[in-house]
Amino acid sequence: MIDIKTNLHHFSVNINSQTQSFWHDVRQSASPAGQWLIDMAKTDVFTAVGRNMGAWSLPWKCKILDRLKMPAYDPTFKKGWTQITNERAAEVKKLIQEKNKKFCVLYSGGIDSLLITTALLINLSNKELENISFYCNTASIIENPKFYKKYIHEKFVTIDSTKYLTEDVVNMGYIIISSMSGDSLCGSKGWLDLHNNFFYYIKDLSPASKQNIIKHWPRAHDPEVHYTIFKDMFVSKWGEIYWYKLQKNILTSDVPVNSLYDLVWWTLFNLRYVNIAMRTYTHDNFKHGFDYIDANMFDWYNTKDYQKWSMVNNNNGEKINVDVNLAQSSLKWCAKKYIYGFDKNDWYLFYKQKLASGEMQKLREKGHLVQSNKNPMTFFALTDTLQPLYLRDEGVKENILHHFSKFEKDW
Repeated sequence: MIDIKTNLHHFSVNINSQTQSFWHDVRQSASPAGQWLIDMAKTDVFTAVGRNMGAWSLPWKCKILDRLKMPAYDPTFKKGWTQITNERAAEVKKLIQEKNKKFCVLYSGGIDSLLITTALLINLSNKELENISFYCNTASIIENPKFYKKYIHEKFVTIDSTKYLTEDVVNMGYIIISSMSGDSLCGSKGWLDLHNNFFYYIKDLSPASKQNIIKHWPRAHDPEVHYTIFKDMFVSKWGEIYWYKLQKNILTSDVPVNSLYDLVWWTLFNLRYVNIAMRTYTHDNFKHGFDYIDANMFDWYNTKDYQKWSMVNNNNGEKINVDVNLAQSSLKWCAKKYIYGFDKNDWYLFYKQKLASGEMQKLREKGHLVQSNKNPMTFFALTDTLQPLYLRDEGVKENILHHFSKFEKDW
């Protein structure tokens, strides 16, 4: 049980068929700022918990883990993607050599987990690779079946992710290798949505505004084309209140945000990073405390070097190959180039599109994952002591009502 004074590590407002009436009731008692936050969640799950960079007020004062805080912006940072990736693989190699650790890659088949797999294949010996297994299912194979058949199928132990939770994998003696933090480095999810729905988001704008945005869209990655040019499009999707809240966060941060691509990247890298990085613990674990899972998880992309790289490599062709196009096929170009250096798959490099890797999660949620009140659809938060909270837990609704009623707009 929690009381109204309990603070949080992070939270999400997820309005779905199982929580709609709950949040409707909360909205009736919420302040105007609280009502705005709930309204935002009606179109997309609200998980925007700022890290330690820039002003970002919330109903709770969230206490973020030190390892999830953003490192200081360093414009002189010179390490490249390939070096950082190979050094990360070397850490796994060392743990195998010195402690005979066994690892299991959480393999969705997407670009992030495929890069991890490639890095291990490049940097580990055949003997060391015997300590690597894969947590996957048939949906994991679809994104790159050629790679799976050539490099994984019948060469490694595979664990069916539709039958087991990641906590079960830990119980088998593995350290799980997670790719969850990878999306945040390139801002991929937001850019994918913007690209796919570009004309939908501008359809109701005035002819003059629409013409101006279409004119500048091909240079949306260019830091000399400031993101404020696209304000009308942004407001049409997220609203003016969110625009000004985000402006305050950017203007009180030390990290440069210039182009529209920067803006989309920043909303993920700063505001959604914590929620994404913690999903393996919050959505796929019911029996163990955080310390146990954390001690047995290798969060591949959550390093200072990857984050420092991310802050100095926007708009230079590393994340999006603008010589190809601005579309999905050039997203995460840094990772795709690394993979290409190993498998020489021209189709994957130039035509493979970034997809939302949600099938594995959906399969688990439909099956054994839903247990009593610990349903991912009703997950709400982690407390500041990292205890999971669900909407049906005792004291949670009272805590939410208290904080949402007192949340005031300060932007």
